[in-house]
Amino acid sequence: MGRTAAEVEAGEIKKLAPVVIDGVRRVATAILEAKQRISLEAIRREAKQKADGSPVTELDHLAHRLLVEEIATWPEPYSSIAIVSEEDEVLRTPEDVCREDSLFWLMDPLDGTRDLLAGEATYAMVIALMVVRAGAVRPLFGVIAAPEFEGGTTWGGGAGAGLHVHRAGRDHLRGAVTREPIGDPVRVLGSRSIPSEKMKQLYELFGTPSIERLGSAIKFGPIAEGRFDAYPRLGPTSEWDIAAGQALLETTGGALWSLEHKEMMTYGKHRWRNSGFLAVGLAGSETLPFSAPLEALHREYLEQKSVRR
Repeated sequence: MGRTAAEVEAGEIKKLAPVVIDGVRRVATAILEAKQRISLEAIRREAKQKADGSPVTELDHLAHRLLVEEIATWPEPYSSIAIVSEEDEVLRTPEDVCREDSLFWLMDPLDGTRDLLAGEATYAMVIALMVVRAGAVRPLFGVIAAPEFEGGTTWGGGAGAGLHVHRAGRDHLRGAVTREPIGDPVRVLGSRSIPSEKMKQLYELFGTPSIERLGSAIKFGPIAEGRFDAYPRLGPTSEWDIAAGQALLETTGGALWSLEHKEMMTYGKHRWRNSGFLAVGLAGSETLPFSAPLEALHREYLEQKSVRR
């Protein structure tokens, strides 16, 4: 008989962490090797466009297959629970997998395909272990593996496991993040795309922020490490883009707030779609001025949502 989600969370996540981190890192290394072998030019020529306009490549499909194969080697119950992947041929619905006291994997096998095609290092394999309890779906543990970012970086973290960082061949375990007192500027991460004038105004709500731009889900890793303080996003995303990042943030005292409800992000929504969000490194810190930006981002998100309708 399989163990309940509660039993798994209480005693297994710490043991699971190195298995998953090493496995996802192996897949990330294999994807980098395939990219180098095929050549970026060939990958660009063969790239296709999905119905939502986003690109997909053979590397996306390869990453999906390798992750599914890797998961099958992990100990029970993790090797046999459901997998929800952006690259599934037939996408499972929340109703299919979000049953009370259950576990499932939620993953984007290759996040940041546009960055990869542009020759950037900011693409990653992203996977989260999800739990359903008392009707709520949340991430227990997550891994983000970026094989080219800063010499190759993998972040892993979740309930009871601490924050693991593997960078350029070295492993680090950080149970908590010690931050320097935050003054001015607050360190804000943004997407690579040039922000709108409205977004520039919203950045200013953090004071006079120091802004750096990165692509894909890797933005969550440096925030969890304490290198940055916040990442606001107005546009919607998919749940597999952010679940692992939320697990990392919560491991070191951070949070991911929904801009729709000004509450912690929840999962299992229709078509696995999210509202905009505000990711922060220290959720309860009085030294970080997050209340005003959260309120302003909430209002702007609702305005944009009404226009989209």
